[in-house]
Amino acid sequence: MAYSLGTAAALPFPASSTAQQTQSGEAMQQQSTPNGDGNIPVIRSTTTLVYLDVTVLDKKGHPVVKGLTQDDFSITEDKKPERIFSFEEPEAHDGKSGKGEVPKTVLLLDLLNTPFSDFAYVRDQAQQFLLDQPDELNSETELMVVGNQTTELLQGFTRSQKDLLFALDHLPRMLPSKLGPDWKSDRIRQSYIALQQISVQNRGLPGRKNVMWIGSGSPNLPANEIPDPDYDKVQQYLHRMVNMMVESRISLFLIYPKFRVGFAKLARQASNSTLDENTPNPFSGSSFTEFVYETGGKVFDLNDVSREIDDSVQLGSKYYTLTYQPPDDKIDGGFRRIQVKLRNPELHVMTKAGFFARNQKEAAESDDKTLNMLTEASLAAIPMKALQVSLAQIVRHPDAKTVEITVQLDDNKLGWEAAERGLSNTFVIVTAVSRSGFGDVLASKVGKYELTATSQDASRLANVKPEIKFTLRLPRSTKNVRVAIATRDGERIGALDLSRKDIDAAPATLTPDPRLLTPRNRVAQEAN
Repeated sequence: MAYSLGTAAALPFPASSTAQQTQSGEAMQQQSTPNGDGNIPVIRSTTTLVYLDVTVLDKKGHPVVKGLTQDDFSITEDKKPERIFSFEEPEAHDGKSGKGEVPKTVLLLDLLNTPFSDFAYVRDQAQQFLLDQPDELNSETELMVVGNQTTELLQGFTRSQKDLLFALDHLPRMLPSKLGPDWKSDRIRQSYIALQQISVQNRGLPGRKNVMWIGSGSPNLPANEIPDPDYDKVQQYLHRMVNMMVESRISLFLIYPKFRVGFAKLARQASNSTLDENTPNPFSGSSFTEFVYETGGKVFDLNDVSREIDDSVQLGSKYYTLTYQPPDDKIDGGFRRIQVKLRNPELHVMTKAGFFARNQKEAAESDDKTLNMLTEASLAAIPMKALQVSLAQIVRHPDAKTVEITVQLDDNKLGWEAAERGLSNTFVIVTAVSRSGFGDVLASKVGKYELTATSQDASRLANVKPEIKFTLRLPRSTKNVRVAIATRDGERIGALDLSRKDIDAAPATLTPDPRLLTPRNRVAQEAN
């Protein structure tokens, strides 16, 4: 029986559009039954294994990479012992033995939650970290940024120091416009969806992935002990994202200087605590720092960001890999608590806290379906045409190595809904990818755009043709750009392609100065 930890739910896209080896292992079972002619057919079933990347620390906090065998470890799920299916030592992941997979690194710059004054320092330190690396990095690394509206892939997985520095040097300027209390729920949603997007991007890619979240991190989650209309919605996002991180073998590291006193105290408390096996759901806590530790990562709270990035990369590369075959007997959406213990009580374990059982209701949510379909539309050989999309304008920004694209929705069925003051609202989800001549995704962006029309009359709304403007990074080897747009219900998707020749022929201007967002960041459309 096939077992799945959760549903795929987001973007951006794989570093390559070619077929990838499936990430989760499969335990093959055979059952033989003689048939009438005496032959014995083999009936095969598969059960997905849970991968646990386990970092072992001694009393001084140093990784233990030798001297432990499979017999030193034990695994329980909801306090029930589980058989260890496979075991790899840390040397299998150093790239020298040729046996295991070297972990991948995702550098994520947080422009959404980090004050502008702090981010300038963070960016400089990220640059210093890259400058300290060899021309060819030890592990594949990609560069992403989460901003006011979008999560953007600036540089796909590469070992090239030059390419990563090039992408960082041309990071578009942006002001963090959502730091006020009115934007808290938006920032929570965007922060956790960014992790969902990274998880989906990495499903199917073998090996561990270490996400270095460089910046403030998400605001605290709504607490369930007080009434909060956002709590249930945030928990749904959280459950799906936790499962995808487990499936994609992702651990999160938070790297942020200049902690406020309360934040630093909480980080230290989280780092010194052990996950209580009696806790029904450790992900119900409100702190982003606690969440980091529950994914098998760590918080770094000093001011030497460059060194902290390097330390987290090193820590994330020294781990044992254990797998086990989970029972598949509950579909209640409840949390499945994983505990990894060692025979030596003086050793400390860093690994994931667990995952959520399947929930058929959540698996059918339209957001997941829409984003999955958009992924397919962005990578398909032939553009989808169910939603009528046309190109309105292209403008190049050579100083930032980006292209500004304006698209028009030539469609009269956009799902408008009545709003206040005689207005109508709807939204679309827009994805854009820069692709090489081989179809590899070099850079990408995904964003949710709210549209507002100045009428509630159906006949007038049918004539509204909204325009949406966005920018996309244009790496040097880009051969074409694919734009895909989905309506709010996900039922209709349209896409268009731009060749590099068309883009290079477009007019060029300097990158405009960033603007602060309005409270709703609407794209207003006149209804004629």
